[in-house]
Amino acid sequence: MQMGVVKLAPNDDAQTAIVLQDKAKVDEMDMGVSTDTPSLIFATTQFDELFNRLKDSQVTVGDIMTLPMGRVFNFADEENNYFAVKEV
Repeated sequence: MQMGVVKLAPNDDAQTAIVLQDKAKVDEMDMGVSTDTPSLIFATTQFDELFNRLKDSQVTVGDIMTLPMGRVFNFADEENNYFAVKEV
């Protein structure tokens, strides 16, 4: 387990998990995600496919950024809430 991270999953092999992260660490990563309200960061192995599918569906999508943790992008829902996606 990483410092400041809590992962909730039914087992080690689960494809779905909820990860709670230290807000200060998220701010340090500067992913463009506001920590003023709770946010979700999705992780996917189909990163480029998801980015293109959202963009082609007229979803507001930010640029792909390369950070120390890997590639990420943001997208907004219809109420202008932003979410992040990271490549795994």
